[in-house]
Amino acid sequence: MFVFVLSAAVGIALSVMLAWQLYLVLTAQTTIEFYFNRYKAQQAKKKGKVYNNPFDLGMLENWLYFYGIKK
Repeated sequence: MFVFVLSAAVGIALSVMLAWQLYLVLTAQTTIEFYFNRYKAQQAKKKGKVYNNPFDLGMLENWLYFYGIKK
């Protein structure tokens, strides 16, 4: 039972980390850029504008660029 609970906890933690990394790849960001872009989006919202990440090419293009298929 202990091993099952431990394995489940590690599996859940790894799944969350995988989901986070996939999100970052699909949005063309690093973790630091994510927080920086979030700050810039908040500042733009205060001014009534919308901030868009200049490196975001769309999910499919980001995926292909990440794996070096497209340059």
